[in-house]
Order: sequence, then C-alpha cells, then structure tokens
Amino acid sequence: MANMKVGVYRKYLEPVPMGSSGQPLPKNAWPKKRRSCWVARWFGADGKRHSRSFKTKIDAQSFAAQKQLQIQNAQTAGLVDISLQEFCSEHKQLMQGSLAPRTLALHLATLGLLAKSLGSDRSLAGIAIRDIEKFRAGRLATGIAASTANKDLKVLKRIFNLAILRGYLPKGSNPCDGLPILKVGSVRQMYICPEEFAVIYSHAPDSFWRALLATFYTAGLRLREATNLTWQDIDFEAGQLHVTRRKAAGLFRPGRPRTIRCG
Repeated sequence: MANMKVGVYRKYLEPVPMGSSGQPLPKNAWPKKRRSCWVARWFGADGKRHSRSFKTKIDAQSFAAQKQLQIQNAQTAGLVDISLQEFCSEHKQLMQGSLAPRTLALHLATLGLLAKSLGSDRSLAGIAIRDIEKFRAGRLATGIAASTANKDLKVLKRIFNLAILRGYLPKGSNPCDGLPILKVGSVRQMYICPEEFAVIYSHAPDSFWRALLATFYTAGLRLREATNLTWQDIDFEAGQLHVTRRKAAGLFRPGRPRTIRCG
C-alpha cells in the first residue's frame, strides 16, 4: 500500500558555501547562498521511494496535494494507487514467463508510449477515456497506420484489464472500453504478381530450387516460417505443411500450429 504522506522538501544542489572566515556557513544562511530546488517525495505501491523535482515550492506543494488526493481516493475505494512508471516496472516483473518475450516487449513499449504522452507519474486510476483518445491522436499524428493504432488500443485494453485484476482499478473502469476501433482499408498490397514470380522461377538452377520457390509462393509462408521448415513439417500424403513456432535452439515452443494445404 502506498504511503499516505506526500512530503515536500528543499534539495540543495551545491556544496555547503564557505564564509569569509573560511568556515562553512550556518544552515539558516543556506537558502540565500546555496542553489536549490523543491522535491515532492512519497512511497509507491512497490515500496520504493519516488520523487519529483520542481523549481518553486508552490509547484511542489501543488503536485504533492494532487498526489495525496489520488492516494486517499484509491485507498477509500479499497484500491492501491500506482503510477504508470510503477505499474510498468511491476508488469515487467510479473509477466516474465507468462507472456512470450515479444508480447511482453510490446506491452512495455506501449506502456512507455502512454507514459510519455500522459506523464510517468500519472496515477493509473486517474486515466480516463479522453486520455486514451489523446494518446491515440498523438500516435496517429506521427504517421502510423490506423491498424497500428488499433493494435495499441487492444494492447492497452488487455493491460488495463490486468490492472483491474491486481486491484489498481475498480471493476468496469477500463478506459479503453467503448472506444471505437478505427476503420482500416481492405486493399491489400501486391508484393509479387504471378508474372514477376515466373521470372524468378525461370532462374531457378534445378528442381530443388523450383520446388522450394513454388512451395514458398503458393503457401504464403513468412520468411522465418520458411527457413525453419523441416521434412517432419511436410505431410506428403495429405498435401499439408505444418508451421510451428520454435525457439532459437530449434526446439518446439507451445503454441497453436498453422496448417497449410498444398493440394
């Protein structure tokens, strides 16, 4: 549980100044003679102390009051207040082994983009639908495709559902719920037409390469799927290819295989 107290303290940025006598100045003379800033400090849900620096005491006190209110509201609702930064660190630890490495990397990258948009100190419980809309609008402004923005939304929806299960958000408060998916055009890019493939096929040196090219082209295999094929993946009697995920060492990894009929 996060600490109820959010404190504001002065932080000195320079060594203790010396007086004309060569002795350190007394502490009551430091504010005028020693460069400083103001820091808001609190303990997060992970038990670690967090802080944020400000140029003025008023700014630090304003932030501390908002953070204090977030913590109190969360505890009143029986929840744990946690920031985006804290949740990202916890999510990385809890999901090790539960998600595929690439999926976990995608979760963390999306959380990082959200934290960059809203602020890493933003309370998870304070994120609303309009914040997700702001995040998506900012992503689209960078030139990403609508399908990529939809993928971001699906990832965030899954992450916020996990946050609900962990007690950081009340049930039914996923900020991604109700946000419509963007329409994506149905036109598919033609990577290689039959005429272009025929030219490539005509340059195959022997029957082995012709069979290989025909298999890759007609089955629509991805590059890594094609390079990881073994003879055991080919069912000649049924005319099928079985595409299964593998680790780098060549061992099978649990997952749903993709079967392609070649007849």
